[in-house]
Amino acid sequence: MTWRGYEADLERNLLDLHGRIQRGPYRVLRVKRGYMPTPNGSQCPPGIAALEDKIVQCAVATLLRAIYKEDFLGFSYGFWTARSQHHALDALTVTTCDTLPLEVF
Repeated sequence: MTWRGYEADLERNLLDLHGRIQRGPYRVLRVKRGYMPTPNGSQCPPGIAALEDKIVQCAVATLLRAIYKEDFLGFSYGFWTARSQHHALDALTVTTCDTLPLEVF
């Protein structure tokens, strides 16, 4: 199924997906695998999830993000939207540079 095909009857498709999740017959489809060569000569097996699985994953992530948002503090960086390990290192650098005496540098 393509995005365009799913979108053609989007409301009905989403209602059907929601109903299958609520009733229980929804099952995650197998990930489509293909192998790509890597620079060192080995093979990398990237996976492509089915369209509805991607929709469900996004919905679950959105729901969990809203639930756990209350537990994240201003200095929380792990698994937080628009925050990465680079942001954490930048904050650490700013904090340590502001608190260390100049003789250290």
